[in-house]
Amino acid sequence: MDRMGAVICVDVGNINIHTGLFLNGRLVEAFDDLPRPEALSNAEAIVYSSVSTKNFKKLSQRLKEVQYKGRILHLSSSTQNLLKIHYQNPSQLGDDRLALAYYIWRRYGEGLGIDAGTFINIEWVKDNTHFPIAIFPGLKLIISNYKKGTRLKDYPSLIMDELKKMRLFRSKGRAEDALRHLPESSIDCIVEGIVNALKGLVDGALRVTGEE
Repeated sequence: MDRMGAVICVDVGNINIHTGLFLNGRLVEAFDDLPRPEALSNAEAIVYSSVSTKNFKKLSQRLKEVQYKGRILHLSSSTQNLLKIHYQNPSQLGDDRLALAYYIWRRYGEGLGIDAGTFINIEWVKDNTHFPIAIFPGLKLIISNYKKGTRLKDYPSLIMDELKKMRLFRSKGRAEDALRHLPESSIDCIVEGIVNALKGLVDGALRVTGEE
């Protein structure tokens, strides 16, 4: 694959489809949508991972429409033999999680990776082995749960804005102040809970793997 010219990589997610166009091993374009017909006509190969049967049908239909004749490679636990998978049943492992682990292995040899999409996946690669660490609801899923609270149902639209403010607050070198901030409203409490939950998730992954 490293010696190939134009290659299209497609991440078929639960909600979105992400496409990356590579030329001679370098990413030249990335976007959220199916591969365009003109790109498919020039691609020597397509590499895809999929966690959604519904969205994969859309990709299959696009390939049929353009009568794609190049190589089609599916990255999954059953089609690769380069990484050992620390799972009792490797077939349960999502393609997207394996794709992240494979990237870590090819690029760095080993390390810890976090993919924050519909779900937050944490993967660890060590000694040519993929250790799946955690699956956690993504930010949008977490926020949507607040709609179930009678007195909190109007807050979800505000949460993302408040989280962005906190990110800006921390980016100015005041991270310690942000961590010590005591909530003064319900929205403050919600944001504090989300941030602490995500921080605990990452801290736990660092602790169990010994990574820094």
